[in-house]
Amino acid sequence: MDASLYENHTNSSLLYAEETLLERYNRYVQVLILFILAVLGFFLNIVIIITLYNRHRNGSAYSNIDLLIFHLTISDLLVAGFCCLTDAAWKMTYSWLAGDLMCRIIKHMQMFSLYASTFIVVCISLDRCIAIVNPIPRFDSQTTVKVLIRSAWLLAFVCGLPQILIFRVEKAPFTVDDKELFQCVTHGAYSEEWQETAYVVFTFFVIFAIPLLIITLSYTLIFIRLNNKTLIGVQRKSELNRIHSDTSTTGRYRVSTMKRAKKNALWISLLVIVTFVICWAPYHFAMIYFVMISHAHTTDSADIINTFQHIFFFGMSTSILNPILYGAFHFVRKKQGSRESRDDRGRRRSSNLENHNLGKNGCNGNGWNYTETELSLASSYRPSSQRVRNFHRSRNANT
Repeated sequence: MDASLYENHTNSSLLYAEETLLERYNRYVQVLILFILAVLGFFLNIVIIITLYNRHRNGSAYSNIDLLIFHLTISDLLVAGFCCLTDAAWKMTYSWLAGDLMCRIIKHMQMFSLYASTFIVVCISLDRCIAIVNPIPRFDSQTTVKVLIRSAWLLAFVCGLPQILIFRVEKAPFTVDDKELFQCVTHGAYSEEWQETAYVVFTFFVIFAIPLLIITLSYTLIFIRLNNKTLIGVQRKSELNRIHSDTSTTGRYRVSTMKRAKKNALWISLLVIVTFVICWAPYHFAMIYFVMISHAHTTDSADIINTFQHIFFFGMSTSILNPILYGAFHFVRKKQGSRESRDDRGRRRSSNLENHNLGKNGCNGNGWNYTETELSLASSYRPSSQRVRNFHRSRNANT
């Protein structure tokens, strides 16, 4: 769904035919905004792809989060191309020049790319939730992620199919400069008014309400899990202080790590949820308002159309915000985490003797057995295999 879905129910073509100087200026501003969104979307997402390639050009396997970010980047490239760039070209000509077949294909690709981007964001939240709340073996987790990704793309393709049926090229009942004017519109696609309402409500729930619910629940569970781990760690630390005046270095570090993980999880959760709401809530609520409340009014002005188009820009900004929120943030945190991991290994080696003296009921006993995934969330990166071996070697030496 794009902004033209609103425009197609109005006399937008007539408005363009009779547009004033101010209206023409607004149209060119919209073209410029869409073009800038497309260029930034292409640039940022290509940077993420190059970064991923450089990290894995030695043949190393992709981690789950890297694989998810790669597919999110591909979907955002499609958004930048089919939603921003094609809309900009259409507004420049304000006449559809690509024919009926391309009208249907492009409208399908627009919804397909938006669905795919949203569904993969949901996959990221589910993957993080599974990794923290109910960790499973690495092989099983990779299989789960691949199934999630394939399901996201397939579901996005299927959900976008109605666009092929409802959009078609129609000739305007007037000419502009003695030339026929064609538009890619939904005119005549609905035999009953309720059908249009049902489609708008369907897209609202599938691309906004349900994904928002899943994302919110996933990150809420992550935060609760990390919060519980932190409370257990603080309680164990108090017990150790009573038993041993010189508290384990590893124990102190892990409590600090879990607190930092909880703080990062909270901020990431808020950023993901708030970004998703800001980008898509205005557009979907405006669509529902138009279809269910103001549909009876047929005197929509150019100002209303321009306002709706500006609201639509918020949704298109996801192709820019996603590579920043999921890509750049992940890679920057990974570099910081690599430096922290070197310090972590030093702390672990220096504290082996302390942990041995504390025995099985010490800092590696019940209540302190943090999984490596939970610890790695503090720096937002998956630990290397060497780090995992060091972790288990240290833990086994203390038992």
